[in-house]
Amino acid sequence: MSRVRDAGYATGYGTVLERVGAIAAPLPVTFSGRELVLSLGGPEERVRPREKQLAETLSECITAFCQALEPD
Repeated sequence: MSRVRDAGYATGYGTVLERVGAIAAPLPVTFSGRELVLSLGGPEERVRPREKQLAETLSECITAFCQALEPD
């Protein structure tokens, strides 16, 4: 868990489906008191070598999502 906290995201490879990779990061909002995450997934051979880049893109999407929630 400390690696996940330090990195800001979690990964899973072959955890649910063989040869599938996923990256997940928490959203800084809750829904009905539940914590939320945003994740992406794809073939492990495409996700694993781009893990850092995809995690950064995921973080940018989360930032944009949160900004969209802010009142004008």
